Amino acid sequence: MKKRAVNTSPARSLRSLSKAELYKKAAEADVKGRSHMTLDQLADALAHKA
Repeated sequence: MKKRAVNTSPARSLRSLSKAELYKKAAEADVKGRSHMTLDQLADALAHKA
């Protein structure tokens, strides 16, 4: 029986990081408004930057 590939979105994999790690990545990516974002919002913003 074949295993199915798991469809993981970039945002989903980013959500495994801590908020501090996401914030650092957001700063490096120059995400505007990052200081006011939640973990989920940071993950979404970084996923859309990719």
